[in-house]
Amino acid sequence: MSQGRALKELARGETIDLNWSVTSKEREQILRAVRIPIYKGLIGWRVFFIVNDSQKRFAAISNIAQLQDLLAVQRFDWPDHRILMANQLRVEGDFSYEQMYKSLSEGLVDYFPRSVLEINREKEQLKYDNLKIEQTLLIKYPSATYFFVNKEKKALAKTIEEGFKKAIADGSYHALFDRYFTQELAKLSLDKRKVIELNNPYFPITVLNQ
Repeated sequence: MSQGRALKELARGETIDLNWSVTSKEREQILRAVRIPIYKGLIGWRVFFIVNDSQKRFAAISNIAQLQDLLAVQRFDWPDHRILMANQLRVEGDFSYEQMYKSLSEGLVDYFPRSVLEINREKEQLKYDNLKIEQTLLIKYPSATYFFVNKEKKALAKTIEEGFKKAIADGSYHALFDRYFTQELAKLSLDKRKVIELNNPYFPITVLNQ
């Protein structure tokens, strides 16, 4: 079941009780969000897949205006697509997931932004030898993945929130996060990268509790 379909089913309240997704103003209007970011807000931190011989080109970039000269790939129905578009970045969105890698490998696009939480795992599964992780840039925009329930399921939302807060308080959530992500994040040397901040006009104005 696609993410969009799952969220529609959740809004109907008939077959699904719980889902998790990147939040948006629209999604929080039709669903009840448990506003604790599952991935500590890092879902809005992006680094790129690029072709091997373009690293020098990307290393020369230091601001969004320079990035706007290049063409990204990001599916049209992903939340990130319209965020990039809102920042006047050029985006090709008419490819399937596998075709996005192929389009980059064949030079049809210049870069493929991926979350810092997933890019190392995806690199291990790459079928294209001429692709690599770009080494110098990091784009950031406000984003969060929340648990969502049906609007009417207030008690369920409260139970999830209380359980999440207990896990944060006793350290078990942070231990679990560290187990799966800390070493992978360290491989990306995020503190040494040039940061390009993007706006996210679709992000609800909420406090990210981490």
